[in-house]
Parts: sequence; structure tokens; C-alpha cells
Amino acid sequence: MRDTLGTTSEKALRFAFLGCGDITRRLSRILRRYFRKEVECVYASRDKERARLTNSQNRGAGYFKSYEEAMKDPGVDALWIATPPKAHLALALKGMQLGKDVIVEKPAFMQVEDFETVRKVQSDTGQSLFVAENYSYKPLTIALKKMLKEKLIGEVLFLHINALKQQTDNGWRTRFGAFFEGGVHWAKTIGQFYFICSLGLDVELAYGFRAGSDEGVERSMLAVFKFKNGAVGTVSYSWELPSSINPLRISRIFGRKGTITFESNGVFIFVKGVKTKFVIPKLRDLDGRRAMIQDFVKSLQHGTEPMLTLDLVQRDYLLLKKIYESSNSSLYCKS
Repeated sequence: MRDTLGTTSEKALRFAFLGCGDITRRLSRILRRYFRKEVECVYASRDKERARLTNSQNRGAGYFKSYEEAMKDPGVDALWIATPPKAHLALALKGMQLGKDVIVEKPAFMQVEDFETVRKVQSDTGQSLFVAENYSYKPLTIALKKMLKEKLIGEVLFLHINALKQQTDNGWRTRFGAFFEGGVHWAKTIGQFYFICSLGLDVELAYGFRAGSDEGVERSMLAVFKFKNGAVGTVSYSWELPSSINPLRISRIFGRKGTITFESNGVFIFVKGVKTKFVIPKLRDLDGRRAMIQDFVKSLQHGTEPMLTLDLVQRDYLLLKKIYESSNSSLYCKS
């Protein structure tokens, strides 16, 4: 926690979760297991009984009967917004205006233009806002960045990501396009690979091709990326297709001197190029959430920027906008 001199206080940060769904429960388990000394959690819901039950189940430090009550509590240091996406912007803005730092789950906001609104309030209030995009922190992503930077397969020409799965729609997700809700992970992953290994920060072209019926919001999308250095990347994303070796999915990066083959979730990486390697990343933090929380806690304690800045997140949402516009698909169902 930052004091008035900008140094680090010994007092634990108090996170207030707004929303008591599945992601809150998963994050709470990580916080309870690995960050007990740095963070204590409290819970808020529109349903007081649900907040009380979530607090009890996660051995929290308290609960609130409404989001507004949590935002106004002077003992809360940061809000973790884990509601459906349409509520994110209003809650984030109000939280910062009430003097709270904010962490918002992905998808962060509904429109790219919302980021400029957030920036203005950030500038006015001096509060921090982080986006909980855990794929940036996955051991898989970090290992692949290192391999590409070391040019183990030479100049990269193609990157093909297989993100096909069969997923039952539930809750608010039934109203949103699959690529918006989950494909943002992979849009970021592609962008980060090429940024780190100096193959060109900017995506030159980004297109989306919807697969299957045009009715309703999309459940399957092929995204194609062309980079200024000439490399091409694709993401095949679906909630409709079972994996041939469930739940494993195989992706590849092709370079002039070899190939990197990896399981899309991050279970293994096999390199055959300048060197031959078989790598198993850190399985205890396969989804990267532990590393993400550690980065956020450090940033909040010291007043520094996280590894995943708002500029990088905004860049990725611009890619999503291009993909949806080119595919003539709706981002979400308005009915």
C-alpha cells in the first residue's frame, strides 16, 4: 500500500471483489494460498446473501450488500471488477472517482473509445487501472518470447494458433461473440510474440472470417494478422468444436531455421531448429494468474506500471475491432 511519501507500507492491501461469480472464486483461491500476507479480500454483490456466502467460503475479511457500499468503504484499497462486461466501464469510472485503484477483468470495456474515457478519469484522479489479461503472464507466453528473441528458429514466417474447443455457453457469455470474450487472449499473444522478438510492433493488417451460420453472435472465428516485417499469423478460435485429443490443442510457429510446436494451453513446447528442446513450463501457474496478481500487487505497493500497460491493452482491443468489422459480425446480441 502506498503512503504519502511513495514508500511501501507494511499493511496488507484490501481488495474488494465486485461480483461473486466463478472468476472471483478462482482468484480468491490463488490469493488465499499465495498472497495471504500481502492481500486480504472482501466481497460485494447486488445480492447480500451471495456476498456473505462468498466471503465465508473464501475466508474473507468481510462483505458488502452492494457495489457502491464497497466502493465507498475507506478501508478498501483496490476494486477487482468481476461483473459481466457491460457494467465494467461505469464501475471503473465511479471507483476511481471515489479514490480507489481498479483492476478490471477481461473483456475490459465494450468499445475501444472507452479507453479514452478511462484515461481522462485516471488523469483527473491519479488512480491506477489494470486489466486482468492473464495470458500475458502465462509461462507458455514467457517461454515462447524468450525462444523467439533467441532466434532458435530464425526469421519467423508463420504462426498458427489452434484455439478450437467445445464450450457450453452460460450466463452473460451467451450474448457476446466468442472471439470477443476469449479470443482477446490470443490477439494479445500474437501481438506480444512479435513485439518482444523485434519483428515489428505494429500489425499491418487484421481480418476476421466468421465460420458457420451468420445468425446470432459468432461462435467460431478465423483471425488473420499480417505484420510489417512480412510475417503472418492466424488464430482459429471456436466454442463449437471438440479437440481431437481432448483437451490438448497443438499450435506451431514456423521459421526459416526450424519450428516450434506447442500445446496451446501451455502443457509443453518442442523446438526443432538451431537447438532442439523439449520444455514443460511451470504447470502450477499454467494460466498465469499467480504471476499476474504478483505484478499487480507490486505495482500497487510501489506506484509503478505493471508489465501489461493500458496502452498495450488498448492496442489489442483495436485489433479486435478490426477483426469484427472485417467479418461483419456483431460483438454482442442487443436483444
